[in-house]
Amino acid sequence: MAKVVALTHIECEGPGWWGEFLEERGIGVDRVRLEKGESLPDFGTYEAVFVLGGPMNVDEDDRYAWLRPEKAAIRRIVESGQPIIGLCLGSQLLARALGAEVAKNPVKEIGWSLVTLTHEGQDDPLFAGVGSLLPVFHWHGDTFALPEGATLLATSTLCAHQAFRVGKCAYGLQFHVEVTPAMLPEWVRAYRREVEAELPPGAGQRMIEQARTAAASAEALSRRMCENFCEIAGLPS
Repeated sequence: MAKVVALTHIECEGPGWWGEFLEERGIGVDRVRLEKGESLPDFGTYEAVFVLGGPMNVDEDDRYAWLRPEKAAIRRIVESGQPIIGLCLGSQLLARALGAEVAKNPVKEIGWSLVTLTHEGQDDPLFAGVGSLLPVFHWHGDTFALPEGATLLATSTLCAHQAFRVGKCAYGLQFHVEVTPAMLPEWVRAYRREVEAELPPGAGQRMIEQARTAAASAEALSRRMCENFCEIAGLPS
């Protein structure tokens, strides 16, 4: 059986839709919970690597002991040419592992908004068939600079760097294409203090309702991008 590994950093931010889509294709998804002290795996036993989200900063090595070895592993994965995709924190870890700066974005992006593909993004196989303007979900306060040699694939009015590619099969997405409507209530509970501090009253519930309303279109976008990544990674259909 073909397998991918998903590195996670908080329990509520799992593989979501992408985990479901891969299992439909008969592809195994092994979740490694770094936040619970699980060890980094032998990446050579996997066809691709997912690096998922979390609330921490990429340089909090003293607080999260697994961050330093994770970044070193990500760099080795990219250098080996193994397919890898980072989502939100995962994109920042990918950028940082490749020597780029990660710093505060001018504003926090929390909720549903649009990202625009660059010309390079519109030609990139990861975004084949999804159009040039994508309605996606965000939850981040930091942003990445582009690593040396990276191609910018997407941007938005609130965050200039939304997606990038390094080489042929290393991708970073600042937004969440994996999140399902069922996951969002967990996120709102887990990050309740941030929601109350950063957003107007009732915003958390509105995000949950928007996810339910947009579920069909969001799932279609997520599925197409997952299928595209599977093709890039050479995963079975």
